[in-house]
Formats: sequence, structure tokens, C-alpha cells
Amino acid sequence: KNPVVGTAHFEKLKAQYPDLVAYPSGEGMKLAAGWLIEKAGWKGYRRGDAGVHARQALVLVKFHYVTFELVFILALIIAELVLFPFFWCRLFCPTGTFLSLFKSERGMHLKRTADGCSMCGSCRKVCPMGLDPVTDGSSLLCHNCGDCIDACPDNRKKETLRFISGRQN
Repeated sequence: KNPVVGTAHFEKLKAQYPDLVAYPSGEGMKLAAGWLIEKAGWKGYRRGDAGVHARQALVLVKFHYVTFELVFILALIIAELVLFPFFWCRLFCPTGTFLSLFKSERGMHLKRTADGCSMCGSCRKVCPMGLDPVTDGSSLLCHNCGDCIDACPDNRKKETLRFISGRQN
């Protein structure tokens, strides 16, 4: 299925990728899934006897005897990496789910400490989990890696993002 993004998000993507293929949709712009798969480097990918067609990124190919399960797993991997980043981590990771049973509160989380944030989105771009640290800093998906703090240009002038103890507000 081709993902649909808002017009403002589409304009940002188009500036970054001038060859982006998209079509107007009632809700915004519909991105071509084949183009996304190709840009992610999966066009022509082959693993054993299953792979992605070399000329058409939307076609999964079995070269010899391949079970449905292997082709299905390949399709899931591509969907996760191209269309739904961190799908496994967000919804199915058994480790995170198990450990969350023992957490009554977060040990540390990110907090926006000043109004000097220009909302440039640098923190959002570098977050490995695809979170917005300004609004999702206390999310259980946040790994507390600090990449957002390092990437924030406003943080170099005045502290705008920082880690705080889970017991503080």
C-alpha cells in the first residue's frame, strides 16, 4: 500500500529528494511504495532463493524452491524498514514488554527546559526511534541515547533539552 503524507511533510521530502514520485490524494500526497523500496536499496536484493525483482521494486521473486513463509518474512522486513520504521520495537519486542512490567516509573527522561526552542526538528531527525523529543521525551520508546541533545542547535546557545530524573517534573 502506498503511504499517504500531509502536504507540508511532502514538500520537505520533495526538497530532500527531488526525484520523489507521488500522487495527489484526498488526505495529502500518496508516495509511490516502489520508489521508497528502491531508494532504501532493496531493488534487486536477493537472499538465497528469494528477493526483490531487479527492474520492479514492488515484485517479490522466488528464484527456485522457496516457501511462502520465506517470501512473507522478506515482505515484512521490507515493510518494516521502508514503511514502518521500528515496527518490531514499537509493537512486538518481547524484551521491552517484559521489562516494562517491572518499571513503575522512568528513571530518566528528556525535558524541554527553555522556551528558546526554534522547533527546527533537528532532534526529531536524529532520533533512532523516530520520536519527537520535545513532546515524547518521557516515552518508554526513548532509549536515552542523547543524540537529540547533541544535534540541537539551540542547545549550543542555551540549554533547551536535558535529561532529568524520573522523580522530577
